[in-house]
Amino acid sequence: SMPPSPGIWRRAARTQNTSRIDRNMLKHLIVSMALASVATVAYAQQSLGDMVAQEGLDWIAGTWQGEDENGGQVTLVYGWELDKNMVTSHVKTSWMESKGVTMLCQKTGEIRYVAADNRGSSVTGAWELADGNPTLKVEYNSADGETNKGAYVHKKIDSNTLEVSVYMGQSAEYLSGTPATVLKFKRKQ
Repeated sequence: SMPPSPGIWRRAARTQNTSRIDRNMLKHLIVSMALASVATVAYAQQSLGDMVAQEGLDWIAGTWQGEDENGGQVTLVYGWELDKNMVTSHVKTSWMESKGVTMLCQKTGEIRYVAADNRGSSVTGAWELADGNPTLKVEYNSADGETNKGAYVHKKIDSNTLEVSVYMGQSAEYLSGTPATVLKFKRKQ
């Protein structure tokens, strides 16, 4: 029998090197996956309260009082619930009252909002930051089947003053144009 050609030895050496490389790549892949799962668990355990505090937005919690464009009283309340995993909201005007909840969707990282009012309307939406201001973008579904969009940009003037710019319809989606109204609130002590 003839001895194997030198080419066979080179191919065999390459195969051994490749499997060594594959094993090293596999080790790195396993370590990377382990680190990613730890990071995901850490992220998934972050509460809404943690996110709000990290952004420096905890000032928004509390009771705020102001007036609408007709001089009617408006009360806006944001309160923490469930170990800062949920925010409840209560809005009361002379013509409407609504209650809602805000929560963090752990799967998407989105801060979602859902509410109902005393006229049978439902509201769904999400919070985002617009120029550093907490902004609630919503879709209203009235009791008679009409749908409309709205956006509420919350701007801190000082520790006791809140300004809410209200956008409706198309301008709500992109916060474009002039707000439909701007409401000024004072923190109720």
